[in-house]
Amino acid sequence: MREELDDLVDDVCRRSGGQVEMLSEALDYLAGELPREATVLEMRFFGRYTLPEIAAALSVSLSTVERDSQFGLAWLRDFLAQEPTHAHS
Repeated sequence: MREELDDLVDDVCRRSGGQVEMLSEALDYLAGELPREATVLEMRFFGRYTLPEIAAALSVSLSTVERDSQFGLAWLRDFLAQEPTHAHS
């Protein structure tokens, strides 16, 4: 799963000229919709926590963190694929 997140970050950086702001904005939007999933991804990407460490920190099961991570990654991919159509207000 770490590779999936790293691949997503690489894709974002390529499309945004090396800027991570697009990913940060997407995570902010995700946090408004699905806060736990956003927290899991932020901890994985920015904090470099392992999935078991995230589970312990959030007091949830490892399987919950795995599901949140997979769902959050899929959500981010969809969001970023549609990014030009999103209006940032």
